[in-house]
Amino acid sequence: MRLALAIVACLLAGHTAAAGLFWALVNVPESNLLMLALSAALVVLIVAALGWTEATALLSWRPDLTLAEAARRGLGAAPAVIAAAAVFGVVWWATARADAWLAARAGEIDAWLIATFELTRTAWAHRALDVALFLVRYAAGVSLAVAVLGAVARDGWRALTRLGWLRTGLSRRHLGLVGAAMTLLVFLPLQGAFWRPEALPPNAIEIAFAAFKLGAIFLVAHVGWALVLWTGAQRT
Repeated sequence: MRLALAIVACLLAGHTAAAGLFWALVNVPESNLLMLALSAALVVLIVAALGWTEATALLSWRPDLTLAEAARRGLGAAPAVIAAAAVFGVVWWATARADAWLAARAGEIDAWLIATFELTRTAWAHRALDVALFLVRYAAGVSLAVAVLGAVARDGWRALTRLGWLRTGLSRRHLGLVGAAMTLLVFLPLQGAFWRPEALPPNAIEIAFAAFKLGAIFLVAHVGWALVLWTGAQRT
């Protein structure tokens, strides 16, 4: 439990720092070459902060490493976050193309269901396809990306030339855990980001409620992400 809390705290601190750097980036006036150079430096710092945070949190799950050792090794593994993002980007692109294809042929799908199975209510079929694409993107895609990060963090870049990371990312246990964590602890809590009780008065109480609610969502999402990174520290 203490280790899990330390990992969640590491993620909270790292992501907050990266968000602060991003806020600085969007407020840089790109009016001259110096400002453009500053923007480029901030982009590098944001990627480095995210890479170090994710790699450190992932390595911290290993029982043979202390938190200090994980942080030290996380510096060397930080660039692997780019490879992980590239893998997720490929899955994102493929599912986006599939979603566009299904949307363009929704009428044809409805006609086939009616002609083949005499189904007049087809909304459930489209919802099932949406759920399937969601799971491919946020279960398989995220699991593969974390597996890439974990493989490089453990064994260096040569690990990507082997298929161990692919087997890890597509294992049923990891797909199930990643899918459950992303759905239950990340996306479902996010649905309440804009919710407020109708009886809430528009004063300081509303501000306090919003701050507490968003803080709770932020914390729960990081617990979910810590569980996702645990899969990357495992071997199958």
